[in-house]
Amino acid sequence: MLHDPADPHGLAVAERVDVDLDRVLQEAVEIDLAAVGAGYVLAVRSSYAVTLPSGRRLPVKTASNLVRPAMWQRMRTGSATKGAKDYDWAMIGILPDDTPDGQEDGGHAFLLLRRHRYTGTVSYYLCWSPGPVPLAKLISVAVARWKIEEDHQQSKQVSGLDSGQVIT
Repeated sequence: MLHDPADPHGLAVAERVDVDLDRVLQEAVEIDLAAVGAGYVLAVRSSYAVTLPSGRRLPVKTASNLVRPAMWQRMRTGSATKGAKDYDWAMIGILPDDTPDGQEDGGHAFLLLRRHRYTGTVSYYLCWSPGPVPLAKLISVAVARWKIEEDHQQSKQVSGLDSGQVIT
């Protein structure tokens, strides 16, 4: 988890929700983060359900069909050995299901979608912040974990732990 108290947008957390994470634990994480005013970007699986402003509750995969072609924006998120990391991004306003009790303002909640420009594969991110946040900021938080995962993988290779054996 990343946290930057000086973040002017109040968006300070990048976290990955693993496929096997229990729904109750996931909701507890979201509520705890929102309760302390820490915005978050959580990668969620395609079956995760969100509530649209109309009140309809849909899995994110189904909700992504609401994105019209003009809503996608191509953004460069870095570069790699095979070239630039350009993805198409879109966001849909959703209701913040995890607003802590006693908070009148529910903050700002979005479903952030990342589409691979060649394969069309879509990844889903649940976002919440206490104040308005530009799309570019949500994207920068979402991709922050890539660098962490790359560093983790590289450290395993360097230390010899990637081969499945621990040498003593």
